[in-house]
Amino acid sequence: MAFNDNGSDTTLITKRFTVNHNITTLPSSPITTVNGTKVTSTDQANVTLVSLDNGERVEVTEACTIADLPMRAVESIGKLATRWPHLRDLCFKEADSLEVDLLIGCDVPEAHWVLNQRLGGRGEPYAAHTMFGWTLFGPPHATNRKPLSVNFINTTANNDSIEQALQRMYDNEFDVLNDQKGGPSVEDNQALAILKTDTMPARPV
Repeated sequence: MAFNDNGSDTTLITKRFTVNHNITTLPSSPITTVNGTKVTSTDQANVTLVSLDNGERVEVTEACTIADLPMRAVESIGKLATRWPHLRDLCFKEADSLEVDLLIGCDVPEAHWVLNQRLGGRGEPYAAHTMFGWTLFGPPHATNRKPLSVNFINTTANNDSIEQALQRMYDNEFDVLNDQKGGPSVEDNQALAILKTDTMPARPV
């Protein structure tokens, strides 16, 4: 299985693939991983890619070997595409294996030429046709939207400003907490206790 990767400037091929297909490799300079935190040794290989769609050939020179590509293909792209009316009549080639052994970078620009495309609506997947056939892009599954709860203010025909409406909502929600009548302070309570103790009742004359 091969993927087009227009975010990479180097074509990557797994060592497993070179061994299984008797591809000759030569030592190369170390390469740095995508996040730049690891340097790994690699070999280089020249491979010829043949399109299953039309038999067109592409020469890839100096593809870098890598131990593994941490990705897997979707089991059936064609089955997923049938969920969308604008993609149902397209022919997606099904791979024999879900393992990805080749990542074609932008060092092979002709592999990324978009010869045709099929677009849907906003948020829907689309398909691009290259020399290797149709490729599906975007979310293949319909989005399941959860119900939303929205708090709103129902304003009347008067000309209240937004600030006034928000103030009314605030007053309704936090009126108790916004009570301006404060209770007696600690000092007030102490003074009141002293006053009660020191004050003698008046004697009748």
